[in-house]
Amino acid sequence: MGLADPSNPVVWAGIATLPRAEPMVEFAPGGRRVLVGTERAVHVWDLAQRGKPVRVAAFENFPDNVTAVDHWSPPYGFIALTKGCIWLLRTDVDQVIEDLCLGGAALSDQEWARYLPDVERVPVC
Repeated sequence: MGLADPSNPVVWAGIATLPRAEPMVEFAPGGRRVLVGTERAVHVWDLAQRGKPVRVAAFENFPDNVTAVDHWSPPYGFIALTKGCIWLLRTDVDQVIEDLCLGGAALSDQEWARYLPDVERVPVC
């Protein structure tokens, strides 16, 4: 699959896609990242360098075939649709960790000593 700007049809990146002959494609605002969906996988590619696409995320093994992909406003980035499901495809790992840690109770010193006696104490959300 070749990606090009429709107003200036010069190939920007070549991305191999299998098994779907016509993959689903959705660009992020600004055009730097692209979401490419196939039957049971969705990959996010960074197109910052012409001719050198870099895969930055892979979402694979969906329980049903992916029927559509779309861009979603932050913090999610993209979504994929399967039979009866909307999947939020988050590519910002730091944001995912921050969201998972919100409201989480940290282990107390006593709990750490009890459950992780041979592990050096580190912050846990």
